[in-house]
Amino acid sequence: ICENVNDASRAITDIMKKKIFGSAGEKIIIEEFINGFEISYFAFVDKKTFLPLGYALDHKRAYDNDKGPNTGGMGCFTPSRLMTNNLEKKIIKNIVEKTVYGLRKESFTYRGILFFGLMIKNQEPYVIEYNVRFGDPECQTLLRNLDNDFLELLLSTTNDKLSKTKISTKKKSVVCVVLASKGYPGSYKTGKAINNLNKVEKIEGIEVFHAGTKSDSSIVKSNGGRVLSITATGKDLNLARSRAYKAVKTIEWEGGFYRNDIGIKNI
Repeated sequence: ICENVNDASRAITDIMKKKIFGSAGEKIIIEEFINGFEISYFAFVDKKTFLPLGYALDHKRAYDNDKGPNTGGMGCFTPSRLMTNNLEKKIIKNIVEKTVYGLRKESFTYRGILFFGLMIKNQEPYVIEYNVRFGDPECQTLLRNLDNDFLELLLSTTNDKLSKTKISTKKKSVVCVVLASKGYPGSYKTGKAINNLNKVEKIEGIEVFHAGTKSDSSIVKSNGGRVLSITATGKDLNLARSRAYKAVKTIEWEGGFYRNDIGIKNI
């Protein structure tokens, strides 16, 4: 993502001259930069219909205030005051329905989760990308709020029974904060001990998802770029954020860093 001409020039040099993506960078596409906010929207799809799962707002940049390089995701939250009923109707009507219609028109049977990476500009949704998988850390966030039996949802998708299925949520706010190794998304060191996870799990509303860890005897150590996803639920985003960051600050890990502003742009 380039903010100006100089950024674009450097990116082209990295891709086409320094070949940081190898042969994949021999051709490039320059796309319009769309100002707005990002939404990750999800829907289950089977041969007959689709079933919206919901959305989360991801934080892609490595550092606070959306600074630094793009990452796989440094945290996210749901719900958001930025998502109105009218906006969600537009997403379903103009994007989800048309995508599913397009699949059928091409006689392409798809069963699974569809991830719509969207930018919202002036209350109009634009598709940036599709993924045929759950997002990370969106998945951790959305599933904390899911009241359905997750396996039954997957079976309904596989067996073309989504038309007989309803999504039920706990109607709570969820915040997910990612703890990453210092240096990520560039070079980083692994093998650093992570302490106090047993204390974190006792905090109300907290569930910790391991991404890049390994067990060395009884010690948990870092073993990747994005290492832990700390999820917290609450009656509102303020409470969920408070619990999430209480948990994050309880963890002792000298090799890690995190963003301090996950969810704050919504409050």
